[in-house]
Amino acid sequence: MRRLVRQMKTVRMMLAVTVGVGFVNGVLLIIQSYNLAQVVNYVFLKHARLNQIKPWLWLLFGLILIRGVFIWLNQAVSSHLAIRLVMFLFAVLSYYNTNLFSKVSIDPGAMPVLAAMTLLSVPFFIHTKRDGWAFFMTSLTIVFSSVTVFLHMFPRVMISSLNPDWSLTIYNAASGAYSLRVMTIITITVLPFVLLY
Repeated sequence: MRRLVRQMKTVRMMLAVTVGVGFVNGVLLIIQSYNLAQVVNYVFLKHARLNQIKPWLWLLFGLILIRGVFIWLNQAVSSHLAIRLVMFLFAVLSYYNTNLFSKVSIDPGAMPVLAAMTLLSVPFFIHTKRDGWAFFMTSLTIVFSSVTVFLHMFPRVMISSLNPDWSLTIYNAASGAYSLRVMTIITITVLPFVLLY
């Protein structure tokens, strides 16, 4: 729960940064529009020469550059915010709307620990520019996390938030014996041709 509170503080700070940067960007857009209107006024109505409007053009150029930096910053923070917000909402909704973490069917053993260790090793491999190892550790993290979740859910496949008795299990989701036999025969006979193709 403490981790969720820390995550919420980070998300709140990133949201404040996104709103603040967006506000400053809006103010800069208004200033840029005013500056552009002054340039158009001097050129077309007052027939000013280039050296007379050069300060306005430099100001316009600087505002465009500053706004570009703010737009880039806003998009970077927003993308990180979106990822963190989705992860936070997924964790909170999984915790409160399912009994995934309250009812353990099979003890996952070391799987959560392995998932955490492989996930924590990824920044090290990225920092040392070992991209192959970072990709491999990320893949192992996904595998270990999925195995942990499935071991927690077993024998349930889809958990009902309305009534635990309505959850979809591997027993009531499985086909009949005849269907499974027919699909096995079809898979054995057709799969080699699909793989050869």
